[in-house]
Amino acid sequence: MASVATSGKVQVMIYLGLISMVPLLPRVTFGGVATLVTMIYISVLFAVTLISTVYGAAYQRVILFPGYFHLIVVLTFAYAIYAARVLVTQEYSELSHVASRFILLLLAACFCHIFRTVSLEDLLGWYSIGAAALATLALYISITGATFLEAPRPSRDLGIVLPFMKTAGVPRSFGEQGIVVAIVLAFVLVFWSSLTKTKRVLALATVLSLQLTGQSRNMLLSMVLVIVAWFLIRSGAKVIVAATVLVLSATSTFLMEQVYPSLAETDVGSSIVGDGVLETNVTARFRLVDGATQLISNDPIKALAGWSHSEWLVVAPLGLENNIHNHFVALLIYLGVPIGILTIAFFFAVPLYRILKSYTRTSCASANRNSVFVVVSGCGVLSSLNFYEGFFSISLAIYVGLLWSMAYIDTSMAGRERAVTYPSWNAA
Repeated sequence: MASVATSGKVQVMIYLGLISMVPLLPRVTFGGVATLVTMIYISVLFAVTLISTVYGAAYQRVILFPGYFHLIVVLTFAYAIYAARVLVTQEYSELSHVASRFILLLLAACFCHIFRTVSLEDLLGWYSIGAAALATLALYISITGATFLEAPRPSRDLGIVLPFMKTAGVPRSFGEQGIVVAIVLAFVLVFWSSLTKTKRVLALATVLSLQLTGQSRNMLLSMVLVIVAWFLIRSGAKVIVAATVLVLSATSTFLMEQVYPSLAETDVGSSIVGDGVLETNVTARFRLVDGATQLISNDPIKALAGWSHSEWLVVAPLGLENNIHNHFVALLIYLGVPIGILTIAFFFAVPLYRILKSYTRTSCASANRNSVFVVVSGCGVLSSLNFYEGFFSISLAIYVGLLWSMAYIDTSMAGRERAVTYPSWNAA
């Protein structure tokens, strides 16, 4: 029995170590050492999860066929159709995107398994440790101008010239950086009462540092929506209000397009938007999303199967821009409307709906807090995805895995104690 408990502690420590590494992982498409490191991480995560699922002891509460199993089966079948379309049309350059869909699905399932094994607060704490390491690296690069995998960009002018160069710390889209910021900020706000003063300061400093070095409007909007959602829920807002904020976050591209003309006329708004190429960068994203939605409405038959990335390059409104810069619209364009809607529903809409329903009737304070975290962080995540294609993001897989674990929790296991203890964030 002692050996079982020991192996359990070791395995959970491995889980926590893997979670803490996520914020530091560069995008897999960067190439070279960055791609190799990320692929090794994914392989190790798959191996550890598979071993624990097949050979896991009773204390892990491993479920071979959990409540979200049907989601994985349906999405796997849908992505197989997507793969068949790519092979039939001989769009072999699209195969990497096909692989990314399957890997993202498996990553979400792996993280879901981990979330069902270790407490959410501890996992978020260790994720924040990785984010703090990323913030430290970003500050060093931003201040010194050092090149780490890729060179930092010139500082943005936000009314004043910031004394930091623009960098994400590692090669990564600032949209994915917005997801990292949303998770850490929601964690410190929702779990504030159980964190020590030192850990609160560390987490808030991490968020501030990532924003100052990233200098991203996407990240700034993500932070604002997380704070607004937390304030509303903390003030006793009804679930319908939380649901409304989630919907607004998920459609923030279209909402920002409507308020942009008025925003750009104000001093604060014009400073945030910027001018010249920075302003063009904002308006171009609106045009790309509008062009994509118009493409679907103009050719609904073709929209059923979708367009490849090379086809989008030909029909894109800006000619040479092959990124749509909106995760949800990109799913509809590249996967086809039916598979795109299915992905949005099973990754986000259905789990969030189930969580909001359970949130209204739960009497367990800790479960309530976990549900609040999912909603608050979700506002920042969904907002970031509105300005970031995010076809493959490990931090996004973490959030989806958390959604599945919360929405399809095995109620027969509720209230049972773990047979082992593990390194706690609060004990650190």
